[in-house]
Amino acid sequence: MHYFEGLNRLPGLPNGRAAYSDRMAYLGAELSRLVYEPFTPDADLTALLQRLGKTTSESERRQLLAQWSAKLRSGQCGMDSGIRQILLEHHFEPINFYDVSETQALLAQMDLAGQSVLLLCFRGTEMNAWDIITDLKFSLEPFGERGRVHRGFRQAFERVKNLIEADLRKQGQKPLFTFGHSLGGALALICTKELNQRGNGATYVYGTPRTGDRAYFERVKTPIYRLEIGGDPVPLLPFGHGFSFFLALLRLIPLNGTLQLARWLRRKLLGYSHTGFRVFIRHAPNEPDAHNLGFRNMQVSFSGNIFWRVQHIWRAWLGTFPYPRQIAGFHAIELYSQMLCAHMLRRNREDLVPEGGDTADRRPAGAGRTAGVDAAEQV
Repeated sequence: MHYFEGLNRLPGLPNGRAAYSDRMAYLGAELSRLVYEPFTPDADLTALLQRLGKTTSESERRQLLAQWSAKLRSGQCGMDSGIRQILLEHHFEPINFYDVSETQALLAQMDLAGQSVLLLCFRGTEMNAWDIITDLKFSLEPFGERGRVHRGFRQAFERVKNLIEADLRKQGQKPLFTFGHSLGGALALICTKELNQRGNGATYVYGTPRTGDRAYFERVKTPIYRLEIGGDPVPLLPFGHGFSFFLALLRLIPLNGTLQLARWLRRKLLGYSHTGFRVFIRHAPNEPDAHNLGFRNMQVSFSGNIFWRVQHIWRAWLGTFPYPRQIAGFHAIELYSQMLCAHMLRRNREDLVPEGGDTADRRPAGAGRTAGVDAAEQV
């Protein structure tokens, strides 16, 4: 497993600041990729199947499955030594790993520019029945003092809320940076609203669906950066306020049941809205530039209007013809990480360490920089 290779080519680490950072965006994407690994030996299905194969009776198999299930639900799973080593090698200090009924997250800390910050990353959707059911519970329901959120995402977050809140309380007033891809991004957004009310730190999410309505997120103080590759279909779901036009047309169709269907969809779906600052990544083939950095024609924009974005989404989709299944590839966290790595290295080309060079003398994060926003790391 190879992670955080892009940071090996840049001396220093991200600053612990709330403003958008190319390096923090890449670091969060790599953490979001890492949490898809089987973090606990107990959660490794391959190992479980091997142990089941060695059993000699039905009662023994049932006992093994019951023990495995109870361990996962307890939230006391140990972190796999390989994953722990990856974190330690890249200057992360693991604090805890949460695994409760298929909701998984990792809490760690690291030193950025002399300041200790917390990094919390939620695992995204995997192809198992539990995650799919969570995604399909798409009705908006009240949560907290105001606003509504996706029912399945709320239930998934509440499984680990108390555990995470207790650990954050132990860490005091350290800035909290929260990350997640897909379902993990939705959980990161809810966590930002519920557990980072001071707005200390920032949140980066990747390929994240709409999670709640505007009222729920309108009082969030934490900067939220919502990264989206043009062509990724997941950020388009569930449908938002623009869905009302479709519902109006549906009501006009002179068929039995269309009026009732339109009312049901309006009650369940209407109101979803994105939150935070959109960071739109125009997709491009992974072709090297003159400096041998990939995705030479990619573009990252904060301010792209809806017509520009739609144009590039359709171009990405048409580029998959005649293999439309490839559209799902635009959602992969590996693609987010690769493109953000290339963008980060290209924007900081003057600071790059040659490939295979000695990175042992990496300067401290923030060395030689002025206070405030570092323009070299801004999109």
